[in-house]
Formats: sequence, structure tokens, C-alpha cells
Amino acid sequence: MYYPREAQRDFHYTRKMIALILLLPLFMVLLFARKGALTYACISVARADTQAVIASISPHYSTQTVDYRFTPAGGELTLGTFVTQQVNDYHTGQHIAISYSRWLPTFSVRTELLADMAINLYVALAALAAMLGCLLVAAHAVRSLRRHQLEDRYY
Repeated sequence: MYYPREAQRDFHYTRKMIALILLLPLFMVLLFARKGALTYACISVARADTQAVIASISPHYSTQTVDYRFTPAGGELTLGTFVTQQVNDYHTGQHIAISYSRWLPTFSVRTELLADMAINLYVALAALAAMLGCLLVAAHAVRSLRRHQLEDRYY
């Protein structure tokens, strides 16, 4: 026999479960964009530009890891690393332009790559907003389900 209140209860359960299941892929997207988003946000808030000196180059299959060092304004020597596919474009002792955060100098990136990192921040903020939306939908569904159960006592 069809019972309309049972259909409403199923709707609340389904809405809660879908919202909670969506949290996992959104959290994974947030994790993928995390490092670039933090770097871009920290540098954008308190940006400073300087020249860094390439300290060492470690070649790998089709890429190379470049370690550089720089001294922030009024600070101590700071190290940074980036990976590039341009194998013969860099050499030890070469100067490169970098941007870093004055507040947290460990967040540094080559200046020409800074604009490309903005998308990481937008993706991370969108994933965070979607996660918050899913949590609000789940909380509303739990509240509605609880209210529905209390009404069932007198139905």
C-alpha cells in the first residue's frame, strides 16, 4: 500500500546521502588545487619580486628539477624548487625573476608563472563553496527528517 509519508522520508534520506557522497569528489578536487591555491593566495596578499640564483639542477627523464635561492628583503637565505620540461634553458648561477610572499617567504614562484596559478585558487574556492553547500543541504535534510519523524508520532 502506498504511504505518502514514507515517500517523503525516502526523499529526505536520499537528499542527505547524495549531499554527503558528493563531499568526497569535491574534497579530492580541493586537495588537487590546494598547493597552487595557497601559493597564489599568499603571494597575492603580500607580493614582492626579486632575483634568485639557480643553485643546482637535477635532470630527470624529460624534465629537470631546478633549485634556487634568494634573500627576501630583511630576511635570511630562502630556498625554492621548480620542475621544468625546458631541459637546456637553465644553468647553475643563472638569475631568474621570482615573486614571493613578504609574510611567508617560503611561498615563492617564478614571476612568469604567477598569473597561471590563479585558476588553482578559483578551483579551490569553488570546491570549498560546493562542499559548504553540500553540508548545508545535508544538515537541512537531517533537520527535515527529524521534524518528519516527530510528526509521525502523531500522524
